[in-house]
Amino acid sequence: MSFILFPLLGILVPSVLWVLYKDKVKGIDEVARPLINFQISWTILLILLPFLIFPLLFGLLAISLGMTGMPSDLFSIGYIEERVIWFFLYVYNAAIIVVNTFKIHEGKGPRYFPSVKFVRST
Repeated sequence: MSFILFPLLGILVPSVLWVLYKDKVKGIDEVARPLINFQISWTILLILLPFLIFPLLFGLLAISLGMTGMPSDLFSIGYIEERVIWFFLYVYNAAIIVVNTFKIHEGKGPRYFPSVKFVRST
């Protein structure tokens, strides 16, 4: 849950723990790799969603509805909307981590979504 303080800590802390304990703890590879991939994906999404993806989607919506003469700031999101988006992304991240913690405790495999495989299995 270190991502709450600073999003990059969500990548750094699991990565450091994985590197330090990968030879000492059995099964850490199956837990750490998906978590690190999820945290990298989540951090990228956290950065891109409010600033790039939403304005792009709103712009495409305006073009498809024929509203090309509308003011450009009509479909942009403001400070409050960005904070609301970030809040829900943080809640989602925490919920996914808690759910997967219980899954791992029950002996099931973790499932993180969305997740791009940046760190691959060897």
